[in-house]
Amino acid sequence: MLFCAVMSAQVNLVPNPSFEDMISCPITISEMFKADHWHTFRNTPDYYHTCNNPINAVVGVPYNNLGFQYPHSGLAHAGIIAFDITGSPPAQREYLASDLNGGSLIIGEQYFLTFWVSWLGVPGFGLVVNKLGVSASTSNYSQIDPFPVTNNPLAYSDSFYTDSLGWSQVRLAFVADSSYQYIILGDFFDDLHTDTLHHGQFNSHCYYYIDDVCLSTDSAYCSTYRPISTDDTPNWRNKQIVENSFVDNNILNLQFASSEEKQIYIFSCLGQMIYRNNSSSKQLSIPLLENNSILFVTIYSRDIFQSIKIIHIKQ
Repeated sequence: MLFCAVMSAQVNLVPNPSFEDMISCPITISEMFKADHWHTFRNTPDYYHTCNNPINAVVGVPYNNLGFQYPHSGLAHAGIIAFDITGSPPAQREYLASDLNGGSLIIGEQYFLTFWVSWLGVPGFGLVVNKLGVSASTSNYSQIDPFPVTNNPLAYSDSFYTDSLGWSQVRLAFVADSSYQYIILGDFFDDLHTDTLHHGQFNSHCYYYIDDVCLSTDSAYCSTYRPISTDDTPNWRNKQIVENSFVDNNILNLQFASSEEKQIYIFSCLGQMIYRNNSSSKQLSIPLLENNSILFVTIYSRDIFQSIKIIHIKQ
């Protein structure tokens, strides 16, 4: 019985912790809703994924329209404006939220939360804040109906996270006082209670990339949690998996360099996923039923990926 209890505690309650699983490929900023199990709870958090690279790289990985950063693990991550003073007070904030494995938290139970952040730190985004934290809700919020700035999160950090080359881990703990169904990440304090640092001039935003979110009743589990095994220097950069590709009679033919297990995704030029499959074959023939002239194919094999662009003229 003790063994079962320990195993039960070692579960991440965040169902898509590294943002790998997507509903469809993001094609521009503010599309957090395209990451499975993640939600926009205030303003417009961003979703970055390698599938965007061959489309326009606006929210690609590691290059995007704001800067450059590899994920802490895997092939995707999120991003939020934690603090924005471009408009009239109060400063704007973005919140992203995840629903939970198991449905809801248990009242009176202590939970441990970790997530990794990387500060953007480019010109105009040189603000740093010290109040990154976690809140929770039993209800769903949105950009139109935003979660409020409460000055009362479940937990927060007083640290200034200024690493823009790598990633820093945020560690928090709290006791659930309600049967919460969502956890929310961001800065939940108003301007008066949020401290800022300025790096450089003309800074109006504090922006953080976010990855590998872990929530558990086991503090040790989350402190060392990494859902996808990769080296500190990622080796999943764009490499050759496909040796040859061509379209013949409305069938996409792919010839692979090896028979290792692969995940194959096909997206339209609007980012809609029109095909998804796993295969260990060295050859694959895929009927193209959609009347799309331009298709983007992304293939993942272990921890590398390749993206190719296909011109399809339906015959």
